[in-house]
Amino acid sequence: MNKNNTIQFLECYEMHPCLWNPREQDYRNNNVRLAALKSIIQEMRLSITVEELKLKIKNIRTTYNREASKVAKSKKSGAGKDDVYRPQLIWLSVADRFLKQ
Repeated sequence: MNKNNTIQFLECYEMHPCLWNPREQDYRNNNVRLAALKSIIQEMRLSITVEELKLKIKNIRTTYNREASKVAKSKKSGAGKDDVYRPQLIWLSVADRFLKQ
C-alpha cells in the first residue's frame, strides 16, 4: 500500500469504530467486526483476505503507537519546541484523529 492508499484506508477504517473503539457497543461483536472488515475490503477494492487485512491493521497500529510514543517521550524530555520529535509519516495525522483515544 502506498502513502495515498494508506490515508484512504485509514479514512475507511475510521468509519468503522467497532474495529478500533473499545467503548463502542459492537467492539466485542465478532460478527459485526467481520462484516466491517469485509466492507473495507470491498470499499477499497482490495484483493486480500480478512486475515491479511487484520495483519495490515495491526502493522499500522503498531507503527502509529511507536511514533506517538516517540513524540510523547521527546516532549517529556524537556526538549525545546524545536527539538520535539516530528514523525515523517504523512498518514500519522489521519490516524491520530481517532486512534489517539
